[in-house]
Parts: sequence; structure tokens; C-alpha cells
Amino acid sequence: MYPSHRPIIAVVKLQVSDADSFKTIKEFTIDRSNSQLNVGFDPYGRVAVSLPVITAKSFRIIISNLKTNY
Repeated sequence: MYPSHRPIIAVVKLQVSDADSFKTIKEFTIDRSNSQLNVGFDPYGRVAVSLPVITAKSFRIIISNLKTNY
């Protein structure tokens, strides 16, 4: 994921279809609330997370608790 160049905090869930429902396989927080260079050379860098190996026909991403304007 590549967040926009503005401060945000959000909770992200990656879900996979399981028959007639969805099951969460990964939940993580994106925290780009501090854009100062002392937190790293690219304060709005890509978000990378490791995922388990899984095969499915349908996936979905749910973004919640989005906070902006820091």
C-alpha cells in the first residue's frame, strides 16, 4: 500500500472469502502521523506487511478508524 502524502492513521484489515463470509487474515495499523524527517528518510513511504500463503477467489481490504489532519 502506498498512502497519500498527508498525515494519517488507519486500521487496515485484509480479509479472504470463506464460503459465504469473510475471514480476517491480517490486521495492521498505518501510522503516518509524523512527517518529520527524523522518523526516516521517507515519512510517506510504502506500507509493507508479511502475509500468510493463501489461495482464494475473493479478497477485501477494510480501512477503518481513519484519522487525518494532524
